Amino acid sequence: MNTNNNFNSGQFLGQGEYKTGNFSFQDINNLNSSSSNGAGNNNFSINSNNNNELSNYLNLNANSQANQIQSQVNMIAYELDEEMKRAKLANDLKQINDALQSYGYNRIGNLFEVSNDNIEQAINTIRSLLQQRQRDLEFRQLHHETAKRDQNDIAQMHNAIEKLQIRNKQLQTELDVVNQKLKNQERDYRDEKEKLNSQLRDITLQYSKIVNRETQFNNEFRKKDTMIKQLQDQIKKYQQEKNISYQNNFEMTNKLDKVGPNIYAANADHEFSMMITRENEEIRQKLLRENDILKESLSSLHKELQDMLNIRKEIYIRRRKIELGEDYIDNQSEISEINLLPFKKELFAMPVDPIGREAIDILAENIKRFKDFMNKIDNIQKEYEANFDGEQDKEIEKIGCLKNLKNLLKNYKYVIETQDTLINKAIVKAKNIDNISEASFQVSRFNKVLDDQEIESAKSYLAEQKRFLEEKSMEMEKTKIMMTQTVSKLSDAKNSMKQRRLELEKDASTFKENINNIVQNTLNVFDDLKISNPQDLDNNNHNNNYQNQSSQKQYGSFYKSPLFPSNQNILFSEQKAEMNNN
Repeated sequence: MNTNNNFNSGQFLGQGEYKTGNFSFQDINNLNSSSSNGAGNNNFSINSNNNNELSNYLNLNANSQANQIQSQVNMIAYELDEEMKRAKLANDLKQINDALQSYGYNRIGNLFEVSNDNIEQAINTIRSLLQQRQRDLEFRQLHHETAKRDQNDIAQMHNAIEKLQIRNKQLQTELDVVNQKLKNQERDYRDEKEKLNSQLRDITLQYSKIVNRETQFNNEFRKKDTMIKQLQDQIKKYQQEKNISYQNNFEMTNKLDKVGPNIYAANADHEFSMMITRENEEIRQKLLRENDILKESLSSLHKELQDMLNIRKEIYIRRRKIELGEDYIDNQSEISEINLLPFKKELFAMPVDPIGREAIDILAENIKRFKDFMNKIDNIQKEYEANFDGEQDKEIEKIGCLKNLKNLLKNYKYVIETQDTLINKAIVKAKNIDNISEASFQVSRFNKVLDDQEIESAKSYLAEQKRFLEEKSMEMEKTKIMMTQTVSKLSDAKNSMKQRRLELEKDASTFKENINNIVQNTLNVFDDLKISNPQDLDNNNHNNNYQNQSSQKQYGSFYKSPLFPSNQNILFSEQKAEMNNN
């Protein structure tokens, strides 16, 4: 076999640390050729007759030489194989030492040379690896405990979220009940407002009627004032003419017995007294008509008071039944027992003293009772508003509980975010581990304990719960704002109604004072008007003059009496303007 391929064992060793020399297949051929030449020389000395034996010998010799050559080739191949394995092991040992040195461990040493240093170095390295393994196992146990605590915390958070959801449903139900109560109260306030507006319109109509009557009275009194002034002028004229001295140039020579008119058709004093009597009678008739109108006004005033009392009772009882149920009996009997004194129109037909005074006293007592009734209704309303404010405080306290629950959810959110941050830090720390074995262990550990899919599903669930709670929180904020606006509107409406009620009470008190003044002044006029007998004027001129002066004083005092004072028009006009503005 001729070949030029050479096997150099140093090439496998890299640096030629274990050189065994060069060997080629040419040496084997040379050996075969030399063996063949020696065998041939020996064969020439043998006899030709023994060719067969020689051939056998040669075959045996060739076979033995071939076996030796084959064994040598096998030996060389085995040595080459061992050298290649040794070179591979040396290369692996070098890589392991480099890796250990890069991770901070000591080198194992040269295992191909058995020495105490190499053995000690290998033992120290193995001991470091075992200590690191022990620390990894302890860290794994610690992480298992931490993961178990996290799972327990997550379970507790789920339970807390479920409890909060149940509480949220309860609060939503309570919110619906509160909204329904607010709607009912708004409806009741609207009804009451409409009722008060209707009463205000009725009062305004009555006020306008009274103003019209007052204007009519003022016009009639102005007419009477004009007539009184004319009468006063005529009286002064007659008095001046009576005091003038004159001389009668007519002389009687004989008594006239002829039937017919006298020289003077009538007596001036008698005519003047008759004129005064007629005027007084007209004034008396006018006062009687005005007295009848005043009686009708007082009677209608009493009727209006009775109607207003009945309407207020009905409104109060109906509203309390709506608010507290059909079985409401608290204060109902006490309210229903408040009634006005009976008043009959026929009382005005009786004499002024004492029946007229009694009628005025009955009207004043009824006005007082109506005022007491209104004050009692207002006190009950204030107590109800105070109770309503207490219920509102309870609702506000519930809203505060919701706020506390929101803060608790924020704390849970902070805990979850903190745990998420710790887990992320652990993952980042595991990624930054330099040691390959520790890194592989950390990766396997996290894969076993915390699966990425489970972490993502937990995060998505928590995010969904967070979004749900935020939506509920926004709804609660909107509901809170709506409740605050509704309460503010109701408070504004109540304040406006209270202000309007105060204005109406003020107008009613002014109206009652005016009525009382009119009634009192009318009674005073009835007491002061005592007209003398006209026949006394015919009998005594001195008494006539005194009667003229007293009549003038009476008319003047009547006109200047507080029945219709000079500023009464101003007062009524101001009240009418204020009512129109309202």
